[in-house]
Amino acid sequence: GKCCGIKDDFGYEAQIKLAKTIGSLSKRVVRVNLSNSDTRLSRELFGRVLELRQIPMNRSISASASSRKPVMELLGVNFSLDDNSLLAKLRKVN
Repeated sequence: GKCCGIKDDFGYEAQIKLAKTIGSLSKRVVRVNLSNSDTRLSRELFGRVLELRQIPMNRSISASASSRKPVMELLGVNFSLDDNSLLAKLRKVN
C-alpha cells in the first residue's frame, strides 16, 4: 500500500533501508549524493544522514504541458560543499 506520499515501487521499508545504507556508507567515508521527493518522511529519514537542500523540478507526467507544475525535490549530500557551488546556493531544509 501507499504510505506517506511514497509510491509502491519504492516503499517505506526500502526508504528505511536506503537511509541505513547511506549512514553505513558515510561511516566508511564514502561520498553520497541523493535525489528524492520532498516529503515529510524523506526529510525525516534522510535528514538524519545527509544535508538536505530543496530544488524545484519539472515533471512531464501530466498529459497537458500547460497543467504541468514544478514539484519540490530533495538533494542530499554527506560531504562539505564549496560555498560557490550551485548546490550550496539551494535552500537547506534540515
